Amino acid sequence: LDSVDFYDTADVILGSDLTYNAGSWRILADTLNSVLKANGYFLYLTLGHSGFNVSGELNGFLTVVQSGGSLEVVDESSSRWPFPGVGSLELLLNSSLSEKEKNVVKSTGGYKI
Repeated sequence: LDSVDFYDTADVILGSDLTYNAGSWRILADTLNSVLKANGYFLYLTLGHSGFNVSGELNGFLTVVQSGGSLEVVDESSSRWPFPGVGSLELLLNSSLSEKEKNVVKSTGGYKI
């Protein structure tokens, strides 16, 4: 697929397991910038696994996004937070997991949204 064919078409993009290769971070950020509408959102979930640093991967990608200047990182503290009444997507996700699922997630390094 060519992102140019989908320029400015998406209000929301959901993604998971897209940032494990640091060499693709700039391409991913550029693609998101092309496909998202001006006030669009990219929601991203990354899960840990043995020998994997979930925070390191996500923070590295966010650094690339912020250095590009064309995308804004929005979190719960931002005035542009798009989910009124939801204080945290991590809390929302965690509330939907069973105890068994929580234990699996915890044992594999957790997750970040």
